[in-house]
Amino acid sequence: MHGSAEMKNADGTRDMQMPEPHHSTHSHPVQAAAGDMKGMNMHMPEGPALLKAKNQAATANHAFLVKVLSLPDPIPFEKHFGARFAVFDGAHTDRRVPDAAVSVTAGMRHGMQSGFAHGMQYSPKIETKEGIVSITGLSFHMMGTWTLKFDIQQGGKTETAYLDLPCCAE
Repeated sequence: MHGSAEMKNADGTRDMQMPEPHHSTHSHPVQAAAGDMKGMNMHMPEGPALLKAKNQAATANHAFLVKVLSLPDPIPFEKHFGARFAVFDGAHTDRRVPDAAVSVTAGMRHGMQSGFAHGMQYSPKIETKEGIVSITGLSFHMMGTWTLKFDIQQGGKTETAYLDLPCCAE
């Protein structure tokens, strides 16, 4: 299995965590997901996802809730865009968690229960400040359902929320 890579920029912001490259034929790194895709029977959508974007996602144990603050509607196809999210206490969904450490991974599952079949072709920047997660440089290069995986750490606990997003408008 491949691990995740995290890059820090000169301005102190962190790039979004993406699975390490599996292989690349492009001049920029193609981010592929952990595991080998050989022999996988995956449905590859030819048109936009019919799913409507949700405006929030809870972690499995409901310790945290990730809410969408801004997201293009519809999400553009093969064009860079940005999005903003907020992390809230799962028990008190009006209380933002300002000291949460958040990492975000993006990819497509293609029916996989865990992990991603592949990631994006670019490494967006992620900045977290006072419980607000700002992501710039997202770009979905395939039609279908994309998933943002939020790993949230705070007060000795780590939980994960998954937010499915439909792609895309041409």
